[in-house]
Amino acid sequence: MAEELWSGWGVRTMGSGDAAFNPLTYHNGTVWPHDNSLIAWGLARHGRWQEAWRIVHRIVEVANHFDRQLPEVFAGMRRSETAFPIAYPNAARPQAWAAGAPVLLLQTLLGLEPNRRRHALETIAPEELPSWVGEELRLTGVRAFERQWDVRVTRGRVEVEPR
Repeated sequence: MAEELWSGWGVRTMGSGDAAFNPLTYHNGTVWPHDNSLIAWGLARHGRWQEAWRIVHRIVEVANHFDRQLPEVFAGMRRSETAFPIAYPNAARPQAWAAGAPVLLLQTLLGLEPNRRRHALETIAPEELPSWVGEELRLTGVRAFERQWDVRVTRGRVEVEPR
């Protein structure tokens, strides 16, 4: 999350201080949505919720700039240098692993985890979600342990209940 790796749109593949850094080169400074979903998930698992939510928020904003269809990769230009994320010229869109990123980002945002001992879907998210999440969000029929669960965000709090 240091400034060298954080573009403002997401975490880059290479830091801006590295000799080979180029925010327009495929692996030398671009931002990959699927990598960022994994980074956010890992941060949340280690209790680094603010950093995880920062990534989730920015990648969701990026998706809005691409008609809600995340590209495989986009340029790692600093957010302060551009009003929108710069499309990578040869990026696949749609692309399978980029299409899966929003699912993990949503799971991370809500702190959803299966509890194998209890055969339950639970949230490990902090008591209060960031204000940008909004007041209400509802997922119905989330499958885990051969059951369906309803997940709701009400007034910034996550609730998980069996159907």
